[in-house]
Amino acid sequence: MLPFVPSLPALREVEGLQGELESLLRKSCKHFLYLRIGQEQGAQTMSYPTHTIGLIVASGAASGILYWLFAKAALRRLALSGKRVWQIGITIFLVAAYLLALSFSLTQRYTVNSANSAGLIPLLIGIMIGSNILLWIGTRGYRQMVDAIPLHWLISSHVLRVIPGIAFLALHDMGLLPPDTALQAGYGDFLSGILALAVAYLVYRRGAPAHGVAFAWSIFAVLDLVNALHLGQTTIPAWSLKLSSTGQSIDFINLFVMLPTYMVPLFLVSHLWIFRKLGSRKVGATKTREVSASPDAARGIIQVNEESPHGSMTRHVSP
Repeated sequence: MLPFVPSLPALREVEGLQGELESLLRKSCKHFLYLRIGQEQGAQTMSYPTHTIGLIVASGAASGILYWLFAKAALRRLALSGKRVWQIGITIFLVAAYLLALSFSLTQRYTVNSANSAGLIPLLIGIMIGSNILLWIGTRGYRQMVDAIPLHWLISSHVLRVIPGIAFLALHDMGLLPPDTALQAGYGDFLSGILALAVAYLVYRRGAPAHGVAFAWSIFAVLDLVNALHLGQTTIPAWSLKLSSTGQSIDFINLFVMLPTYMVPLFLVSHLWIFRKLGSRKVGATKTREVSASPDAARGIIQVNEESPHGSMTRHVSP
């Protein structure tokens, strides 16, 4: 008896079934792999960026404390009446502004309770900057306090902008911020903060190009803040709606807004101080002594106002 030999059509049919089976298995494995990766990525993007948002909130508090210390040190150097009133007023203002911005964030005014909240960010920025401008124009004591803060202190304080710069980039990597906003604001803040240290050291050493370098850096840093505010207002709301439509939680936005409602106004005010000091005298100039006439002069005591690139100071000396 001859052994069974399959016909050629039967062999072709078996090979076709085998190929279809292999293709089906490959598709099933690929689908399972994509599903697994998608679940892992979904679990990662759905998590709250606790540490990143915590850095933003903490850096806001640190910036407020730093400028409070600057004001306290400046008032201590001045022979100014009512210094304690000024110190208490500055403390109340900085704490109240921080708590107001924080309260809007904690009550979710920018996400859940977002009705009529479109103008909250410009309102808080206007309160912070406008009140300082009014004090600057209307009170001599405020201008004296600003003049008494060393210029290199004000410039070096912008190193804190490295923290929100890193936060922008981290939130971008998580897919929680639009690329254009996160990259421009992130690298802009990071670069402004790093350069601030070099510029502050140049001003402190009273180098010849210090005035021009400090002026150029301050313009760049201001433009970075204004650009970040513009991009944030025009891109983040639409991006948040897009994230929300995919099931992504956008609760982090509430505390993220602490950046434009507290830190950015503080840094913009500090730039006003920096421009005032840069415009009033050349950085690196020699000290000037201004002797003011007062009743103390009749008793042999002269009030001397000393100004230098590192700040101004009022003291009394005997002739």
